[in-house]
Amino acid sequence: PQGPPLPPDLAADRELPAFNMGEGSMAEALIRGEWTAVVLQSRTMDQGKRCWNVEEMWYEQRHTIPLEKLQVWQEGLPAYKFYNGQQVLAKISANGQVQDRLVTLLRRTRLENWRKAWSVELVAPLASNEQRFQVIPLEDFSAPE
Repeated sequence: PQGPPLPPDLAADRELPAFNMGEGSMAEALIRGEWTAVVLQSRTMDQGKRCWNVEEMWYEQRHTIPLEKLQVWQEGLPAYKFYNGQQVLAKISANGQVQDRLVTLLRRTRLENWRKAWSVELVAPLASNEQRFQVIPLEDFSAPE
């Protein structure tokens, strides 16, 4: 049983990572313009938006954060512990499809929104027009075997 459908303005919340997170989970929240480690305390609504009440991991300050400003805690992901030169699988989008592809990690970097990422080189590009060098967010890597 799924319950009543969400109002149209809230249906998109299901696509956000924070929608499926649970109490006590680690996450990253956009606080003071930076991605900050937080612990999810309880779900709430604020001004018609779904939110989490959170507590900062290091400063113990509490905040109410909308779902769209919460992301996966990157330091808990396997890719956070990867190293330069390592070959791993990453989700690469090409021709409208996403595939796990072997890449070589070149250096740590950040995306435009300041989320952590790896600059990578594709080990075997499939087409001559495929970008050999790409920047991939930590969430898009598989754990090495």
